[in-house]
Amino acid sequence: MNNFQLKTLLPAIFLCCSFPAFSQDESHNLTASLALGLSEGISGNANLLNDDLMIGYDVAYQYRFNTNWGIEVGFRQAEPELFTSIINNLFATDLVVDDASSVRAAAVYSWALSKRNKLYFKAGVQQFDVSYRESDKSSDKVINNSVDFINKNESGTSIYAGIGWRYEFDSGLELGLSYDYQDMDLIDIKSFNLGIGYSF
Repeated sequence: MNNFQLKTLLPAIFLCCSFPAFSQDESHNLTASLALGLSEGISGNANLLNDDLMIGYDVAYQYRFNTNWGIEVGFRQAEPELFTSIINNLFATDLVVDDASSVRAAAVYSWALSKRNKLYFKAGVQQFDVSYRESDKSSDKVINNSVDFINKNESGTSIYAGIGWRYEFDSGLELGLSYDYQDMDLIDIKSFNLGIGYSF
């Protein structure tokens, strides 16, 4: 997590924790998830090696105002899984994504299917950072038929959205599955997440 992301995440957590005086139903939730997804090059980035399989983790804090509405702040880190990285290093010729991280703030709406089962929907904004390598196409490299890569970064602010299901135990533990969409300018990441949480 870089300094800018840390400076973004900490005030957001403080803001979430300052809401209890206005809450009807005080509830806090911490989650940790394993994320597996696909990064796709956005139209216009034709040189991007598309459809990289990404693996990573996600940690989040959620404050629920009542049984339906809440807000969430979270951090996610993802990178191409090992086999994808090997293929990229052997055959990529133009642009390769090395890793992507983001800090988000989102509104959350939960819909109870039963006492323990809930569907939820998330929408918000994120600050992202994508590290990638772009081929050096200087004339001497082309003439010598060799390719070196230049390390670059793409940062910005964009949208975040997700949908998921969770099962709540009496102990406060939760298990959940979710699907997220992240627009990161250079790439889109669509991921499935398996997570465990705790409400208190």
